Amino acid sequence: MATLTFVARRRTLALGATAATLALLLAACSSAGTSPTSASPQASAPAAIDPSEWVSSDYTINGYRSVGYMVQWGVYARDYHVKDIETSGLANNLTHLNYAFGNIDPEELTCFEVTEPAVGDAWADYQKFYDAASSVSGEADSLDGGIAGQFNQIRQLKELHPQLGALISLGGWTWSKSFSAAAATPESREKLVSSCIDLYLKGNLPLGRYGGEGSAAGVFDGIDIDWEWPGSTNGNPHNIVDEANDKANFKELIKEFRRQMDQLSATTGKRYLLTAYAPANPDDIEAGGWNDPELFQWFDWVNVQGYDLHGAWEPGFTGHQSNLYPDPANRLGAKGTSIEETMALYLDAGVPASQLVLGNPLFGRGWTGVTTEGAGHGAWADATGAAPGTYEAGYEDYTRLKDGTWFTDATLGAAWTWDGTNWWTLDNPETMTQKAQWIMDNGLGGASYWELDADRDGVLPAAVAAVFRG
Repeated sequence: MATLTFVARRRTLALGATAATLALLLAACSSAGTSPTSASPQASAPAAIDPSEWVSSDYTINGYRSVGYMVQWGVYARDYHVKDIETSGLANNLTHLNYAFGNIDPEELTCFEVTEPAVGDAWADYQKFYDAASSVSGEADSLDGGIAGQFNQIRQLKELHPQLGALISLGGWTWSKSFSAAAATPESREKLVSSCIDLYLKGNLPLGRYGGEGSAAGVFDGIDIDWEWPGSTNGNPHNIVDEANDKANFKELIKEFRRQMDQLSATTGKRYLLTAYAPANPDDIEAGGWNDPELFQWFDWVNVQGYDLHGAWEPGFTGHQSNLYPDPANRLGAKGTSIEETMALYLDAGVPASQLVLGNPLFGRGWTGVTTEGAGHGAWADATGAAPGTYEAGYEDYTRLKDGTWFTDATLGAAWTWDGTNWWTLDNPETMTQKAQWIMDNGLGGASYWELDADRDGVLPAAVAAVFRG
């Protein structure tokens, strides 16, 4: 039986800092200090740690990544906590945990922590008290400072599972508003990146009962950029969008993240991961330059959207949201797509397959009023609107749908449930097994999952991990 591979990857300059960046790092670390005429001796700056010695937390399962997104707001109505990742056994089937999301201050254009509705939730992040029964470690959070909340629980989970890396995801659908403004100039890019590194990688959290300098150091091993979407008006309507300049500024922002993260690595000896959530829509890919191979000099990998290809925002008919292969029966016309077609947009442009991680839904998109067969068992049939969902219409967790009446089409790599009225498109263990094999056959970098609380028992990631293990 194949086992989990711990990749303490030694990065060359081609995959991390450029030779010029390294020269700057070495110069900064070796020259900061004295002049020949100094009246008194000064301490020497510590020598830069050579990139060949940087240790990465880019862990894999036999060469494939398994990345799970955990949402900040899951601690409320969903009652989902880091301990659930442990007790379900899911932690054994993940290589990376992405905590979603961090926000960007719209005025300062910096990463920040605050507890304010729709703006930030520092309480959930590092202030919520966990008692012994609810904590990963079985020990209650300290009342004497440090950190509590999800950040401390992630730290405890990593202590139990040293194969697990953690990244902070920045932005998302709701909090991508200020990316464009923050990326607009060299000064604003430098300021944003510095603030994000200070807050999440150095762990310098605002001090109250919890927090303080270095209090969250070591919780996160990298940063995941979820800018939805540079150069495109297809994101949240409140987003700032500069259609003429976002593409170029996005590239420069990623370069700046890599530069400053490598600068930190030269002092810590740890190589920090830089990833992103990348779109499926061809227009969004083009608008942001997502399939530019040059970007992947600085990214470790990107999680490519392999879902939401259709949903009840088009309420009149059903259809697949995460089909592996094209469906000749689709009613979306030119908008119709598939995972295979999406990945081709990246691969055909020269993006390395190993740096593309396939995103998978742990939820369903659904319609109601579906009473005819359509193209078969309700697929592409007429509907009257969004199906009722626990948290929002047209959206439901795999855990709540898994006991329904299932239909699977291996020629499409698609699955759905249908009760004669409500029709849901989502994956099941059969399609996830098929997709995992497709990932391996095409040399892709692994699989990612949105969002973990929607599959509380970790059924679908387990099916993929089993294929990766062989």
